[in-house]
Amino acid sequence: MVKIVLSMCLQTIFPHNSEATNRTNWESWPKSKHPDQLSMAYEVQFELQYEPVYVADNRVPAFDERFQGYGDTRWTQAYETYVAGYSFRVLDDAFLVHWGFQYAGRKPQWREDQQKANHWRLRGFGEDLKLKYGKDPLDLFSFALSSETLMRNSSRIGV
Repeated sequence: MVKIVLSMCLQTIFPHNSEATNRTNWESWPKSKHPDQLSMAYEVQFELQYEPVYVADNRVPAFDERFQGYGDTRWTQAYETYVAGYSFRVLDDAFLVHWGFQYAGRKPQWREDQQKANHWRLRGFGEDLKLKYGKDPLDLFSFALSSETLMRNSSRIGV
């Protein structure tokens, strides 16, 4: 695994979805006093668009089904989980490796259409979170508004 990472064979498609994990710093994580047991290395500072891979029981908020297909699907559930009072913690000696979900430069039109449609749903989702929990700590509502403006402008210039 270390050789693959160091050889730079991996590509980052959308860095925001995993930046908060700070996984590039794994060699400096505190060493467990009990190497035969997992323990928490640190708590993640949650950011918008963070898509952690996590294990939880059925008490976490359910996936919001207004988001379909690709785009703004996993991170919106993680954000609601964060808003509901959960925190995300990285384990000290457990790693998950998977083949990527996509490749740079290969995005079919239908996928892009799904991403745009889901992105338009963010504002309503942010409003619903504020009503349900009485807070929106990372201001998803403003993020959604600025993203809508960007999408409107990019569609006018053909981006």
